[in-house]
Amino acid sequence: MKASLIYCIHCTLPTPYCVCQYAPNLAITTPCALLYHPLEYTKHSNTGRLLKIACDIESQSWHRLKNNELEEQFKDFALLYPTGDSEQSNGLPSTSTQTDQLKDHHHIKGYLILDATWQQSQKMMRQSPWLAALPRVSIDAPPSQYRLRRNQSEQGLSTLESAAYLLIEQNQRNCGLELLQFLECFQDAFLKARQAGLLK
Repeated sequence: MKASLIYCIHCTLPTPYCVCQYAPNLAITTPCALLYHPLEYTKHSNTGRLLKIACDIESQSWHRLKNNELEEQFKDFALLYPTGDSEQSNGLPSTSTQTDQLKDHHHIKGYLILDATWQQSQKMMRQSPWLAALPRVSIDAPPSQYRLRRNQSEQGLSTLESAAYLLIEQNQRNCGLELLQFLECFQDAFLKARQAGLLK
């Protein structure tokens, strides 16, 4: 009888394709936190999990019934979120702020990164008014190099890319580049495992 396939509890890839040994061990000085949609975090293709492997980042699961708790926890954070016409067309308020404007604001405790698909993030914003009201940060970044998405906006960055480019803008270029390199390693392994029929 064929043995059951074992998956890594950290990167969630089949153990023959595990990439944890290639993860950087980063000490980032920019305060960041991860707020993940519970459905997104269970996917093998999730990149927020990779961010947690690579650095000691605070993380919390989102749920609309936890709004009071989450609002208190992240009340002094700025939200890393793309802004533009598409956002306004979905009824989300636009409160964009550039990262350099926030650097001098002592009341900004850190940056909150959503780990969710575009559709999930919009749902989170609609069901959590405190989240939609946070000051927002948009970053300058090249087109996404994330190759694992299905039925998602091609313009959107993966969670790990968002964090990487934020760090690059915050004068932590080496940390950001190491995260991007780790993402490429993960994607290569994921696609090989998928080609072998071990992932959907």
